[in-house]
Amino acid sequence: MDLSGVTFCDSGDLNALLAAHRIAASNGTALALACVPPVLRRVLEMTGVDQLPAVHDTVAEAVAVLEGGLHRDRNATA
Repeated sequence: MDLSGVTFCDSGDLNALLAAHRIAASNGTALALACVPPVLRRVLEMTGVDQLPAVHDTVAEAVAVLEGGLHRDRNATA
């Protein structure tokens, strides 16, 4: 999920991300977050939400990891 355009995130939005993660997991797939703005990344880290869906610096990196092309720490930054 490309979050580059996100400028605001409240508790409802965090719950939506968690719900999307749960739905993806229940369907045997994964949700990855990409291009997370620094302020939002901090909110995700403070709330622990960054530990559930994988957080990647770019969409290309997220796709590569999901396709098995890269083996990086799920919350690593470049």
